[in-house]
Amino acid sequence: MNDVNIIGYINSKPSMKQKDEQTAVNFLISPRHRKDTPVEFIPCVVFGKYAESVYPYIHKGDMIAVSGRLSGRFVSEKDSLIRIKVITNNIEFLKEGKQFSDAPAPEETEEERFTANIDERVMYGALNRGGD
Repeated sequence: MNDVNIIGYINSKPSMKQKDEQTAVNFLISPRHRKDTPVEFIPCVVFGKYAESVYPYIHKGDMIAVSGRLSGRFVSEKDSLIRIKVITNNIEFLKEGKQFSDAPAPEETEEERFTANIDERVMYGALNRGGD
């Protein structure tokens, strides 16, 4: 099984390339993290007609959820350096960022943390019980 799901901010301006009638859109996603941990940048690529349809709508700073599979290749066998990327087959738009801004993604507010999983809490009855 090779399934990947990531929620994060698009950290680079997406680029679209066409080669041999195959379209590819590349971008970096930075998963949500705590202030005291290093920021990770994960390369993602979308192919085909789906890439062409999402390209106009994804921008640097947008918060998205991507799902797909990991793909890796050796960059340097001498150093055993492997480059990993996510072959994306689905993008869900969560929050629109400030387009073309070089500012880092905003930290999550207390209200966002509370409401982020409210559906899950309702599903399990936590709000009806008055706890959790």
